[in-house]
Amino acid sequence: MPEALAAAFLLPITAMLLDPPKSRWAAPLTGLAAAVLFLIRPNCGGLVLLIGVMTFAIARSFKSMIWFLAGFALLALLFWYIGRSNLPGDPLHGLGFQIVEGSADYYWAPSVDPWPAGRTPSEASKEQIRVARERWVQTLAKPDPDRRRQLIWRSLHGLFGVEYYDSRWSRAYAELTTASRLASPFVILAAVALVLVSPWRFGKVTKTLGLFLLGLILAQNLLLGSNPRYVLPFLPVLFLFGLCSASPQTNFRAHRRLIFAGVLGLLIFAVRWQLQILDWQWGRIESAGVTLRQTIPRGALPSYVPATLHVRLATPLPESGAHWTLSISGKPILEITGNGKRRSPVITVELPSWALEESRRGALEIVLRSTGSYDNTSYILFPVIPPPWSHEARRDGSEDLSPATGVRRGALDWWVHRGVD
Repeated sequence: MPEALAAAFLLPITAMLLDPPKSRWAAPLTGLAAAVLFLIRPNCGGLVLLIGVMTFAIARSFKSMIWFLAGFALLALLFWYIGRSNLPGDPLHGLGFQIVEGSADYYWAPSVDPWPAGRTPSEASKEQIRVARERWVQTLAKPDPDRRRQLIWRSLHGLFGVEYYDSRWSRAYAELTTASRLASPFVILAAVALVLVSPWRFGKVTKTLGLFLLGLILAQNLLLGSNPRYVLPFLPVLFLFGLCSASPQTNFRAHRRLIFAGVLGLLIFAVRWQLQILDWQWGRIESAGVTLRQTIPRGALPSYVPATLHVRLATPLPESGAHWTLSISGKPILEITGNGKRRSPVITVELPSWALEESRRGALEIVLRSTGSYDNTSYILFPVIPPPWSHEARRDGSEDLSPATGVRRGALDWWVHRGVD
C-alpha cells in the first residue's frame, strides 16, 4: 500500500513542473523522477507524465518536453523490457481484475458471480472485459434513481469517500484521524471550488491542470473502481492547484471571493443531495443480538404506494450464517434467513402503506437486528455516512456505532423511491 510514498513523490514533482528550474538538467531529471513514481504507482506516474507534457506545451517549451520524455523513457522502458514476460498474452497487464471490480455495484466484488476466468491470460482478459461490459449495461439499464445514484457513487466516491482503517490501537490517533476525515470533504470541495472560479487569464496553467486532474480522477473511478486508496495520492496535488489558483498572482479579488463562496455552497448542497459518495468503510456487526436504529425524517417517504426502501449492508461471504431482521415502528418488514446466496450489497424491501402514512405524521425509526451465527468470517458490513451530513444511527448498549472497526458515529446509507424494483 504505497500511498504515502506515492504522495511524497507526486507533490514535489508536480510543484517542480509548475515552476521548473532553469538548469538544462531539470527536465530530464524530472522525467526520471516521474518514471520512479511510475514504478511505485503507475497511475501517479502516468499523471505526472501528462502534467509535464501539458505544462511544457502551454509554455511552448518543446525542447524541455523532449528531454522530460527522454528522462522518463530511460527508466520506464528499461523496466518494461525486464518485465515484458509477466502475464504473456494479457493485453491489460493484470488490470482486468480492477476493471471488473469497477463494474460491480458499489465496488462490491462478491456481487460478480461467477468471477470471470480463462485458461490463458489472454482468454481471462477477454472474459473480464466481456463481464465488465455486461455489468455496465445492466447498471445503465436500471431505473432512476437507483441508476443515477450508482453512477454518481462510482464517479465520486473515490474522491470523497474513506477506506477502512482500524485506528483503535491509539485513542489519540483515532480522534485525530476522525477529525481529519470529517474535515476532508469540506477541504476537497474548497480546492475544487478554487480551481473552478479562478480566472483563466491569470491562472491558465493551474486551472487547466486542476480541471484535467479532476477529469482524470473521474475517469479512473469509473474504469478501475471508485476506491479512495487509488485517489489518495492525488489529493495533495489538488490542494496545490487550489492554493495556486487563489494566490495573489491569479488576481483573486473580492468579487471573485464572493463567487467562490457561492460555488462552494452549491457544491456542499450537491454533496448533501448525494450523501452516498461520502461513505466510510466499514461499519461492522460482529455478533447476533445487535440492534441499530436509524431515524427517517418526517415526510422523507413517498406519499403513496408502491414505494421501495434500500439499505446498503451485506455479508462478505454469500452463504454466511449472519442474518438480520428489519422493522419500522416495531412492525417487521423484512427478515433475512439462510436460504439462497446473498451477493447484492443492497437490501431491498417494498414499503407497506401504513409506513407511508405514519411518515406524513412524524419521523420513523428503522430498526435493524442481527440474528444467526457469527464468527471471524461471518458478519455484516455496512458503509457509514459521517456526521454532520445525515441523521445519525444508534446502536443499543454502545456509545460507538461500530466498536469492531472503530467508527463512533454516523448514519446508515439508505434511500427510498417510488415504484418497485
